[in-house]
Order: sequence, then structure tokens, then C-alpha cells
Amino acid sequence: MAQIELTGRVADAAGPSHVAGCLQNGSEKMHRMASGDLYQTYDLGDLRITSLRDGYVDMPIGRLRQPGDKPFGDELPQQVALVDGQLRLSVNAFAIDDGDGIILIDTGTSNAWHPTMGRLPEALDEAGIDAGRVRAVCFTHTHLDHIHGLVLADGRDAFPRLARLLVPGEELGFFRAEARLERFHGMAEPFEAGDPYRDRCRHCRSPWP
Repeated sequence: MAQIELTGRVADAAGPSHVAGCLQNGSEKMHRMASGDLYQTYDLGDLRITSLRDGYVDMPIGRLRQPGDKPFGDELPQQVALVDGQLRLSVNAFAIDDGDGIILIDTGTSNAWHPTMGRLPEALDEAGIDAGRVRAVCFTHTHLDHIHGLVLADGRDAFPRLARLLVPGEELGFFRAEARLERFHGMAEPFEAGDPYRDRCRHCRSPWP
């Protein structure tokens, strides 16, 4: 049985560092199938996982931390490239496709923050992913660069066939405080770290809602 393990809050502000999967065979390897300016697609077992770039945000160096929550000083790792003295952090979402429907992990920013973001619809198009196939959205956390992509810049729903919306339980109140997303407040349901998602899976045959 394939299932997705919902991992809960991720600490960094710009995007989740990974998407965790509990698959039928934990030894399966991820194979890159396609890529473009705004996406990379991988096959992992029976799943197709696409990383989608919503854009980027520049942050002060102090946002990057060492073990023990210590900021970096002159010892900033050499591989960390700065842009005008700031960290350039990619804002990403992830589409998990089992062949029947798509679970989207985070949704990007839409037009709710910096103009360097809001490119998720463009990334979906470039990756050949129909937004109408997104049946569930799961948020890693409720920072605005993760949740506001539910609504397009023109005010329309970004995912017209969305059936489930999963929000970390401890942050459900934060989500429901976002006035721009009011029409989704009633749809939102809480989850906790480690909860399995089994709404649609060819292996367990449970239907989409």
C-alpha cells in the first residue's frame, strides 16, 4: 500500500526542505524524468513527484542558522551564494501524482508578498500539470508564501476541483485568520505529524472524496 506521511511544520520561511514519502518499498530510488526553468520531475516507485518553483525571496544572512540556533558570521559556508549581501531562497511546492490525482504540498504566494514570487501556475504549465487534477492540498506550515497560492492573482480558485485541504493542527487557527482565504476556512481540516494520507491510492483503492 502506498501512502504519504504528512510531516508537519518545516522551520525555514522560504520552502520545505523535503517531502517525505512512505512507499511500498522504502529502498526505491528517485529518478529524474524531466526538468525546466521552474520544475523538476522525478519518478519514485509508482509516484511521480514534481518540484515546482514559485519564485524566490531575499533574506538577511541572519536567517541562516548553525546547530544550536547560532547565526553565521564570517564563517558562512563557501557554497552559500549571496545576492547583494543577502540569501536568495527558493520558494517551492511539490506535486505528488499517483496517476489518478495529485496531492500538492504547499501552494506558493500568488500576489500576497514579493513580486519575485507567484509563478506556481506558470510552473504547473511548464511541467504539463493540469491544475484541475489537484484534488488535495497539504500545507507544511501557514507562512504566507505557502498558503496564498490557493487563490490566483485575479481572485479565482487556483485548483477548481480541490476536495481536501490539510493544515497542521497547531496552525489551523492561523490559517482561518487569513481573510483572503475565507472561502477555504470551512474546508480546512487538521493533521498531525505522522498521519497517513490515504484518500486516493491505486493500491488501497480508497476513493477521492
